[in-house]
Amino acid sequence: MKTLAETDESAVITNVEKLQKIGQFLLNKNNIRFAINSTSEQMSSNQNKHGYFEPELVKTQFELPFSVNYMSKAVETVPYTHEDFPILRVLSRMMSAKYLHREISEDLKFDRMKEDNYRSDFSEQCQLKQLLKFKVLKWVVEDKFVPEDVDEAKLSVFQQTDKPITPGSAGMTLFLSGITDEMRQTMRDRLFHVSKQDVINVTKKYLTGDRPATVSFIGPENSTVKTDDTWKVMKG
Repeated sequence: MKTLAETDESAVITNVEKLQKIGQFLLNKNNIRFAINSTSEQMSSNQNKHGYFEPELVKTQFELPFSVNYMSKAVETVPYTHEDFPILRVLSRMMSAKYLHREISEDLKFDRMKEDNYRSDFSEQCQLKQLLKFKVLKWVVEDKFVPEDVDEAKLSVFQQTDKPITPGSAGMTLFLSGITDEMRQTMRDRLFHVSKQDVINVTKKYLTGDRPATVSFIGPENSTVKTDDTWKVMKG
């Protein structure tokens, strides 16, 4: 700091800019652990400040001139080697095939029965309709599906897991994801035993309640999002 103070103003500005860039990567609250050492009198006050470091729901729209909208919601669950991982894979596949595709298709059909301006209605409103489809976990928790739906989803996951690997892709799963053949086989063995009740249990355990999550979508300007302060809009 003494050396920095003795330099000229332009050098100080340059160093400050560098420190700010470093801080953007290092001082990320999602990668920080902290401990509190305090007197008993101050402990309560200090504990109240830990909320600044807790994960928060981030909603981002990447505004691009596309005619199709791409939406996603990410929730932290478990790593590949966890016993619940294959159950979550089955849940994901079942939700896509048995509910989401059907619901979005029905929305599109409904919008097309409207008057001539249905296209603008669909592009403006259906983006957020799709986002609401993430609430279809209620469909699982309330047991609105049958064991055959789980079996079909398991078969689909098996097909993806066992698909042929091209010579050029050999070893890339280990290189990119750290997943060994033994890990893959263990996950596959667990997949055999996934049941309907397992799917309901992991849904309640990981995907319901007030869990930290991020929401984003790519698409054209949306008037609802534009006037909602809880959304961060990134223009392309």
